[in-house]
Amino acid sequence: MDDRTMHQLNVVWEGPLYLASSLATINREHGWNLLRSGVIRLVMIPSSASEVGQMLSPKLEPLRQADVRIAEPELVPAPVVWVRHQWPPAGERPRGATWIIMQPWEMSLLPQEFVDIFNSADEVWTPSTFCRRVFIDSGVHAEKVQVIPNGVDPSIFTPAGEIPELPTTKQFKFLYVGGTTYRKGFDLLLEAYVRAFTAADDVCLVVKDCGTRTYYRGQTAEELIAKVRATPNAPEILYTDADLSDEQMAQLYRACDVFVAPYRGEGFCMPALEAMACGLPVVVTEGGGTDDFADETVGWLLPAERRSLGSVVDGRQFPGEVSLLEPDVGVLVETLQYCVAQPQECRQKGIAASLRARTEWTWNRSTLKVLERLDQRFGTTTAEQAQHVLSDQDDTMVLFARAEHAHAHGAIDDAIEYYHRCFERKDLPARFMVLALGRMAAFCLLEEEYDLCRRYIDKAEEFSPGHPDIRYIRSVYFAAREQWHEALNELTAIMSDWHRATLESFTVTLDRLLCDSARALLNLGFPDDARQLYEKALELNPNNPDACYGAALCFKGIGNVVKAQTMLEWAIRLRPEYAGTLQLDSSV
Repeated sequence: MDDRTMHQLNVVWEGPLYLASSLATINREHGWNLLRSGVIRLVMIPSSASEVGQMLSPKLEPLRQADVRIAEPELVPAPVVWVRHQWPPAGERPRGATWIIMQPWEMSLLPQEFVDIFNSADEVWTPSTFCRRVFIDSGVHAEKVQVIPNGVDPSIFTPAGEIPELPTTKQFKFLYVGGTTYRKGFDLLLEAYVRAFTAADDVCLVVKDCGTRTYYRGQTAEELIAKVRATPNAPEILYTDADLSDEQMAQLYRACDVFVAPYRGEGFCMPALEAMACGLPVVVTEGGGTDDFADETVGWLLPAERRSLGSVVDGRQFPGEVSLLEPDVGVLVETLQYCVAQPQECRQKGIAASLRARTEWTWNRSTLKVLERLDQRFGTTTAEQAQHVLSDQDDTMVLFARAEHAHAHGAIDDAIEYYHRCFERKDLPARFMVLALGRMAAFCLLEEEYDLCRRYIDKAEEFSPGHPDIRYIRSVYFAAREQWHEALNELTAIMSDWHRATLESFTVTLDRLLCDSARALLNLGFPDDARQLYEKALELNPNNPDACYGAALCFKGIGNVVKAQTMLEWAIRLRPEYAGTLQLDSSV
């Protein structure tokens, strides 16, 4: 690493390093990657001489050798790049160096003074497409502005790992991480939360406040939170503003169910990406910095309108009328309630979120983009040389998430291969192992390999006896063998312990259970009871094609062809494969 012949460039990186802030996290992640890549000579300049050397990350210890306050790193005979990533941005140009400003922004325009500073730099790096558009709209020269996204460390931010017990008896937990400020929309979240729930609901909002003693001092909402908590019948809120290490933050993410950030302005929103990496779906505002990595496959987007703030904000002159986003609070209320009502969908979206964040949005990939950008500017080969050090390897949770992705897209052979690779590694957490074994059992049913199916079911039972997903696949096994009484018993057992199903299941929904129960009753000769269950399923989910088709079968059985035809047409609209599967005689 210290072989000076390998150092193609000198990189001086200026900005906070030891603080508990997103800026410091970005600086130390890139610093750590650049240092261990061995392809550049790194010098770190913490932006404040008063920064305390907190070891919030083990990566800080090796970075001390590059900290000018502690060591005396020497430059090598090569071009010097000076990256400045701090708040507020400083306009003093470093002498003898290519000057790069790294900066996010949250509003629709930059202050005019920042535009002038950025245009005097050689290049400007910003973390999202949203920010790049804002910079260019503000008057920063387009050729200067490059997107260098933020990332996550997949070895820390993962669905696998310790899950701490939080001081609450509530089961469903929303999580907010960030300064509880106006710009971040915390007031909107609080309003929506108290409109959506009461103290009687099995739900808790966990608030991890940030910057209460630094960046956001005097702007945060501790008093508002205290007022809400003192309100009779208010839903539960847990609050902390403690500085947490990366490992502790990952544990907090894993202890919760859904991440919520109804921001008015965000340049990126790193907590949303970290939450995704840990297996949480996200509820975020549409039209901001999260658009690059969050969509409806990994969470829910809140529609928002732009609200003007004028051309002067906090004493700063802007080059035009500046605005923030205003998310729809009504949609946020509905989304929060939907998440609590559909925990299985939350878990499935969480798996998809972890795959995206931990494979496409890592710090290794981000630092390689830094090096690629420098190579384009200086004609060097640092990215190529660093590739072997900064490459990401698929761990077991990535393999599992790839299997789930393949399953969701009908690539069964690929899914089976990924599941088998998970089994070989033997470190897949039990809650995910149960799902993987259940998937394999279901694949066996498709091939009518009943003995192998039972073996997978029995193996899953060893990991989690009575797990609702395993009971469900066992009911499907019995149905495939036309053992309708046994199938019905399994389905009834799940519904009788529905609370456990809501806590643990990835696949079982109540409308699906009702449909399968109705099918069993229909085959046992109870068409009227079956019809009632199908109708209940449709009340829960009007777009359930199996419930529509089942109701058509029931109506046909009692001779009501008109209603049978109506339900069949509805089923076919929802699932065209049902066309031609049921013949109705209009003369009956």
